[in-house]
Amino acid sequence: MKKSHLLPFFILSFTLLPSQQTMATPASMVAVGLGVEYGGLGAQVFLPVRFDNLELYLSAGLMGYSSPGDHFGGGGGIGSNLYFAPNHSLGLYAGVVSLEREHDPYGMTSGFEYKVGGSLNYKFHFAKKGASGGSLGVSYNVYDGGSYPFISLGYRF
Repeated sequence: MKKSHLLPFFILSFTLLPSQQTMATPASMVAVGLGVEYGGLGAQVFLPVRFDNLELYLSAGLMGYSSPGDHFGGGGGIGSNLYFAPNHSLGLYAGVVSLEREHDPYGMTSGFEYKVGGSLNYKFHFAKKGASGGSLGVSYNVYDGGSYPFISLGYRF
């Protein structure tokens, strides 16, 4: 997925931000977890939205590490959860979905190539929307050069 395809997603997300003080999702909600939509091993910060069954979030985390050269590969993006039942949501995510290691002539990792793409996911939330609790999910991730399924495990504060 080209980076230019992410522009409509970002524009849509900002049009959903409220101009009023009443919001369905508190801005102070944070979740930590493991999964593509968490930026790897990372966190999500929820944005305020006007709709009761929708959540938008920004994520950032660690997707890769290479000890010989001490290279870290971060991930991140923007996503949404659409609740279709009190504890069930479908989500979309756009951002870094994969890292490929780059090697120097000696075979050592010299860095990472970031693969930007999209993800479709399902999550079961052990607590209802807006409440603290854990979540378990699955996602299918697509980027230019590949696709793969993955699981997610998180906790919202």
